[in-house]
Amino acid sequence: MGNEQNLQYTEPNDQLVRDATLFDDWFFRRFMKDYPEGAELIIRICLGRNDLYVTELRVQEPFDADNSAGKEGILDVWARDDNGLVYNIEVQYDSRGASPKRAFHYLSLMTQYELSKGSEYDARPNCYVIFITKTDFFGENQPCYWLNGFRPDGKDAGIGAYIIYINGAWKGDDDIGHLVRDMAQTDPRKMHYSIISERAISLKHRSMEVKMSGSLAYLKDKWSNEGRNEGRNEGRNEGRNESIYEFSQNLMSHLNISLDEALRILGISREAYEASCKAVKESKPTS
Repeated sequence: MGNEQNLQYTEPNDQLVRDATLFDDWFFRRFMKDYPEGAELIIRICLGRNDLYVTELRVQEPFDADNSAGKEGILDVWARDDNGLVYNIEVQYDSRGASPKRAFHYLSLMTQYELSKGSEYDARPNCYVIFITKTDFFGENQPCYWLNGFRPDGKDAGIGAYIIYINGAWKGDDDIGHLVRDMAQTDPRKMHYSIISERAISLKHRSMEVKMSGSLAYLKDKWSNEGRNEGRNEGRNEGRNESIYEFSQNLMSHLNISLDEALRILGISREAYEASCKAVKESKPTS
């Protein structure tokens, strides 16, 4: 049963915040920050347990497990419960980001990080990677998929490392069904779980603050991705220069800040910005 009768909610005027759901990365991270109750609810539902409590929670946690030669990972949500078990929760709106190889890489980083030098292998706590996908990633119409950690007879193999995919398109009248529908819902009054709806109302009522964090996260992510992609090809310097100008202008517009503040956020000097603007201008054909 939903909470529509019990909650006071005024729709935000801003469309970005009004339409935000927990399948939007930026809103999910904002939802989880300093809110262990949210992580606790999701973990309990995904594992089918009601006896665990989250004692540590971090958002956007970088992991490289002291392996500078390998690829690092930045986990959306990292959590530890009262028994020392460790969890990573990721939401994936686009199935292209939900590769099982990515999930396994995150799991590998976690297991390595949790096993200190000289310690016994059995001392490592169990680690769980939970991918909540907007669509049914495996297409088998199941509420969840456990990818490893079990023997052929279905019993736990004792590996202590698990990957769980949650089907965001699941329609069942059960805990997972209620969870994924809440996560896809824009109106907190129509949500099933009060732990989710009350937090969503609190965030959406702080419309400007949440919009700024969302705009900033989006622009910084896009900037970082463009920088990495263009950095692989020196012949695309023109596009890089245009990106510097575009992203600085977008930050100024979205967050109502000065050029110097925008450049500081992007990590660009005023000299580099001016040089890029000059290069863009010189690359344009003259009439």
